[in-house]
Amino acid sequence: MDGDREPVDGLTRRDWLKLAGVAAAVPLAGPATGTASAAAADGVAYGYGGGAVRVAAPALLGELGTATASVSLPTPVAHWTLDENGGRVVRDTAGDHDGTLVGNPVLGEPGVRGSGALDCRRRDGHYATVPHDPTLAPRESLTISGWFRTSADDTEQTIMQKATDHVRGSGYVLDVQAGRAFRAKLGVESGRAFVNPWADFDAHDGVWHHLLATWNGDALVLYYDGEEVGRDESQSGALVADDSPLHIGHGHNAWATVYDMAGSVDDVRLYDVALDADAVRALYEGTSTVDDGGGSTTTTTTPTTTTTTPTDDADDEYGEQGYGAYGYGGVPTQP
Repeated sequence: MDGDREPVDGLTRRDWLKLAGVAAAVPLAGPATGTASAAAADGVAYGYGGGAVRVAAPALLGELGTATASVSLPTPVAHWTLDENGGRVVRDTAGDHDGTLVGNPVLGEPGVRGSGALDCRRRDGHYATVPHDPTLAPRESLTISGWFRTSADDTEQTIMQKATDHVRGSGYVLDVQAGRAFRAKLGVESGRAFVNPWADFDAHDGVWHHLLATWNGDALVLYYDGEEVGRDESQSGALVADDSPLHIGHGHNAWATVYDMAGSVDDVRLYDVALDADAVRALYEGTSTVDDGGGSTTTTTTPTTTTTTPTDDADDEYGEQGYGAYGYGGVPTQP
């Protein structure tokens, strides 16, 4: 499937990539035959190497463990999908906090979620800004998150910031730093909560990654690609609100220095609760659901690879239009 299509049988595109190892055990030249195909007659058609390989969905779900498990997430305070295909407005699909573009960033670029992303380009000054609203400054707890893609590792880059600067004790900041580090900063009643892990994070490799931070009143926890990478438990109390605009793809220290994203940003979210580790993982994997407030849920999906645009070239990266009814490796196949 391409990046815009719904997953088959609840599997995300990330899951299908994992399944490549399973499918590799089946002969790759020509259509699958014999008992393997017969046993999977009620399964999912998975094209690999130019031939259709039928795999039994129940067996594969067992291989994936929690592939069908879902975690219910609260409705976010704000959710900028950044799926617009042009224009100067980025819409908040969860609330009433639409933003506008500054400079000349590009909407409609391939994204990790939905149909688009915001390309902030390589130079400073191209981002989105959202006017201040009290609901964008939760007091008791919060979660902030976004996807990013960059190849530049020579500058600090901001996914989102709602703070006067990176130093004072108010507001919040979520950064990808130069080299191999990240930074999350919050102003709270006791001072400044700060997490700045340095490790072998290959975050500037030109593919999509997810960064998320939570505050529950006692701990600031930072997650990278669904896994905890750092925490600060030295502070406590309510968040200190900042009346600055909220910026997407732009940060600053209130002086001359700016920390703009040298790449793309997608699916930026703000919650007024601290998501737990299971919810963070589900959000990253795309197995989460969203409570609509009435007790029912709707499934959301999150492919974790770069969205590709289908072409007429049968030898593209995923065959002709990807997985499912089409081949992997260049030859269209039908189940």
